[in-house]
Amino acid sequence: MKTLPITLIISFLFSFNLFSQYVPIHSYEPGYIVNKNNDTINCSIELNQVDESDIAPLGETYVNYKTAGNNKIQSLNNKEIKSIKAGIRIFQNITVDKSELLFKVVVLGKVTLLQYPKISIIMTRTSGGMVNKFGPPDIRYFAIKTNEATYIIKQKKDLKLLMTLFDNCPEAKSLAEDKSFKLEDLKSLVNKLNNCN
Repeated sequence: MKTLPITLIISFLFSFNLFSQYVPIHSYEPGYIVNKNNDTINCSIELNQVDESDIAPLGETYVNYKTAGNNKIQSLNNKEIKSIKAGIRIFQNITVDKSELLFKVVVLGKVTLLQYPKISIIMTRTSGGMVNKFGPPDIRYFAIKTNEATYIIKQKKDLKLLMTLFDNCPEAKSLAEDKSFKLEDLKSLVNKLNNCN
């Protein structure tokens, strides 16, 4: 009979551990939001961290924030936001297929690389019932931005859109042709473009 309570405790701890692995970490990071009127709101922005590599504003269409001295949570629609700086992270509003999305800046320079992740949520049955399992983020889009234009990159063939950027940088052109369509490859490409004169 003494083994039953130990078995229940182990089962409970195992279930709790399974659940805690997939619950996103919500935190407020100090920073600011710049709206479309170029007004700056100094505040703390709610972020959603699903794993160590992905931190994004919580909502797909809105951002929650708190101002100093006011614990009330306020929301701002993505359509009203130009950019966000939260801690060391920068997000910029980019329109894709008529939707305004907050892209995370990956490389900042005269040529900027941004990414837009979609957090995947899967319902999983456990011994304790159903729980939300947060899978690894799926990068839906990349964007490469210059002073002149923003290029939305959905797949490797879209890199052809960037050929005018490669005119003064043959090293970057060969890199674009040789590399696969992964974040690290795109970082190398954009860094190469930024280092070209």
